Amino acid sequence: MRFKFPKEVRLNKTREIIEVIRKGSVIKEEDFNFFYLFKGSGSSKFGCIVPRKVGNAPRRNRIKRILREVFRLNRWRLKEGFWMIVLVKQSRGDDTFRNWCDRLEKIWRKAGVIREDEDSNTSLS
Repeated sequence: MRFKFPKEVRLNKTREIIEVIRKGSVIKEEDFNFFYLFKGSGSSKFGCIVPRKVGNAPRRNRIKRILREVFRLNRWRLKEGFWMIVLVKQSRGDDTFRNWCDRLEKIWRKAGVIREDEDSNTSLS
């Protein structure tokens, strides 16, 4: 099944996260930063960081679940070999799936991590 979110596509080891943040490129938005690093062949990996200042635990967990779900549903559209991290700086209060899907798709296009053949298609969600 191509819509699974297996462990091998998750960035959750500290050393991997530090590598992406230090060696990778960053795109800064008003309320989140998007870090990405091309690692060569292999599956693209995704991680998200939502610090305590964003809100209470249920709000932070909801944001993380939404971000992971957006990646999971759109993973087939992304180029292979990229490691990506979303660092949420603040929450605007509109933490809906649709909102995050649109925002991440815009960032992915800006970063060039969406496949060229999928560039003209619309997102799954």
